[in-house]
Amino acid sequence: MEAKVKNNKDLKLQDIIDVAYDAVIQCYGVVGVCQKGAIKLVALDKASAKKGILVRKIGEYFSVEISLILALDVKISEAIRETQKTVRYMLNKKTGNKCKTVDVF
Repeated sequence: MEAKVKNNKDLKLQDIIDVAYDAVIQCYGVVGVCQKGAIKLVALDKASAKKGILVRKIGEYFSVEISLILALDVKISEAIRETQKTVRYMLNKKTGNKCKTVDVF
């Protein structure tokens, strides 16, 4: 299932979070998304996982922060780099180059 943003004028933060989440879960080595600073992961359902994606509006642009859970035996730097590239590509494709930064933790 792929989230689509219909109109850039009606762009809502929840739409951006949906597109970012859909992009993140497709990335190699990503097990899930968690809240920043979470010590214990309770559930990996979609509603609670989206709390790990923070979107900040900066004028007409936006910035995204994502807290990931990675699989074992995955090179962290490569998984993060690929996640950043994938999320930025999908967000720019859906919103028309409005994504300024993607930070992954």
